[in-house]
Amino acid sequence: MKQITDNSSTKTDSCQKGWRLLYILSAYYRCSEVLKPYLLWFLQDVCNDPTLHFQGIARACEQNLRKTFQFGGRCGFPGNMELKAMVAGRSSKRQLVLLPGGIEKHLKIKTCSVALDVIEEICYEMGLHRPEAFNEYIIFAVTSQNQNVRPLNKKEYILDVVMEMEQVDSDYMFWYRRVIWSQPLKFDNELYVTMHYNQRRNRFPLPWPDTFGAAENMIERDQKNVKKSKLAIAGLVVNKHNAYSLRKPTSQRQTRLGFLQRSSSPNQFSHLWRISRGPRSCKQRIAEESTSLTCRIKK
Repeated sequence: MKQITDNSSTKTDSCQKGWRLLYILSAYYRCSEVLKPYLLWFLQDVCNDPTLHFQGIARACEQNLRKTFQFGGRCGFPGNMELKAMVAGRSSKRQLVLLPGGIEKHLKIKTCSVALDVIEEICYEMGLHRPEAFNEYIIFAVTSQNQNVRPLNKKEYILDVVMEMEQVDSDYMFWYRRVIWSQPLKFDNELYVTMHYNQRRNRFPLPWPDTFGAAENMIERDQKNVKKSKLAIAGLVVNKHNAYSLRKPTSQRQTRLGFLQRSSSPNQFSHLWRISRGPRSCKQRIAEESTSLTCRIKK
């Protein structure tokens, strides 16, 4: 702090290097509880002073410090490439995250970005803004040609995981998946619909057995809602059958919505009895799939 306060050094970059050093230290170490309010006040004062030239890095130092107190600080020391980037004033990198269906998202990862930040950013893009929704998604670190899949704790620092993965396999990936299905589906966001359609259709490999899309996990814990939930599952089965069996070609969006859409009114399915395989075979197939799903849920 002394180096960046009233710096009178003849070296023009002395103050700048002091700020960069503080930026690195604030990402790894906490200050004392006694110093914390004074350090935060100092950083905020610099941020709010338009006459100073270090407002941006002061704001970044404040964010790092708050993240360090919240998540404990970075665990692994920066590698050569990251350290060189920090010294050069580059505080972020683009990281590829794969969504179901091969959808690529190149996200800006900062020094103190954690898995929760990545989850929230993608959720915001899908139109999800509630903490309950964030809890249903997770980031997986994947190595060895999809043979090793590790779920990330939401408090883990992304760049720490990157360093760990690079030591094991340089050809690593990050996957974004939904693993809990307590929140109802929504259909007003194209990315949301596409991601969920692809995850259910392809049943991407996970470290535990996948289910029939979302259906089996949609059962409410409250026993009073079991009947309603079973009807919703029947709706999913009907619409799955509809998406695959209609003679008339449907658009890609209609197929996705038909595959995901669930309803609670049986009257909405009456027109689906007259599809390509005939009334009897269609009814039998729907009844069999509905019964199978219900039995699996009871187990």
